[in-house]
Amino acid sequence: MEPVLNFYKVVAKCGHVGRSRYCEKAFFVKAENGRIAAQVVRKKGRVKHDHKDAILSVKKIDETEYVAGRQANKNDPFFNSSNVQQQRQNFEQIAEHIFKETPNVKYKDNKEDRQKRLAAQHRFERKQNKHTARFA
Repeated sequence: MEPVLNFYKVVAKCGHVGRSRYCEKAFFVKAENGRIAAQVVRKKGRVKHDHKDAILSVKKIDETEYVAGRQANKNDPFFNSSNVQQQRQNFEQIAEHIFKETPNVKYKDNKEDRQKRLAAQHRFERKQNKHTARFA
């Protein structure tokens, strides 16, 4: 028995639009559920693969919206650009979807936490070395 495929609109962060910027684009996919749809889109080209928050939203849609969305993406200059020169020519159309990336906030840890973490790391490494020496 084949799984039932639903239609999904997945909005994702796409790259190649400048440093610390992203282009918000919708992808239209068929999948069993929303989680699989998000996984499929994350593997597509132009999507920021290394970002935890690359998938912005997943929405179940009907077939007519799916077909219309696929057709719109075929005519979208962002997806039709094969090099940077073409992308620059169509920048006015692409610019409305470009946003600045929110900076990653790095928290400074205190000295005690850092010492505990390093001690645990050293214990783990010593344990690994004993284990590998025994079987070498």
